[in-house]
Parts: sequence; structure tokens; C-alpha cells
Amino acid sequence: MTYLRSYVRKMLQSHPYGDEFKSICELSNVGGSPHNYRDEPVGNKVIEILLFLFLFGEYNTRSRRRSQWKYDATEEALAKTSILLNKLDSSDDSNWLVTYMAEEGARNCEEVKKKFEEYLESCKG
Repeated sequence: MTYLRSYVRKMLQSHPYGDEFKSICELSNVGGSPHNYRDEPVGNKVIEILLFLFLFGEYNTRSRRRSQWKYDATEEALAKTSILLNKLDSSDDSNWLVTYMAEEGARNCEEVKKKFEEYLESCKG
């Protein structure tokens, strides 16, 4: 389903938790891969950097930083999603926004999409 940006914007502005939905949407669509580089042992990182410097003369940390940002953003989005879903009522507007987030709003974050989909399933039953 394709959503009109103007209608989505209107729905977000009129909903009491619209800012939370926007924040989750922004966090869910940060670029990079969801790998946490902070969990790597320091010794492995030092060896990897030295090996790259020795072989190639440079070490590209930009992609690693971007991936770490993605991981951090995903973790924050998951936390915010859990809090938001606990506060939501079962109104049509809330369900519409949750459907939007599951289908398009959190398109780059499977974990967040799954939480919204689970919420929708629990509303049906």
C-alpha cells in the first residue's frame, strides 16, 4: 500500500503520540548494517586495524561508525516502540498509524516492524 505523505503528516500531527511515531520512524531508517562493533574484543580490533594499515595504508572506519549508529538507533527504536505500544489505545487512528509503521514507516528495521505487526495481531484477537 502506498501512503500519501501529506496524509501521514496530518495523522502524525493530530495523534497524541505522533512525535513518538516520528522518532521511531527516523530511528528505524538510519543507514548501515545492524552489527554492534562495540561487542568485539579490543584485541581483535587492534589487530584488524594494524593489518589493514600494513596492507592498504589506510583504515576505513566510516562504514563501521555508520553500522554502529544503525545498531544504536535500532536499539533505541525498539525501546521506544515498546513504550509506545504500551501507551496506545485501540482507536482507529492508532491502528492506522501502527499499520503504516509496520508497512512503510519502519521499512529498514525488521525488529521494529515485527513489534508493530505483533501489536496489530493482538488487536485482532
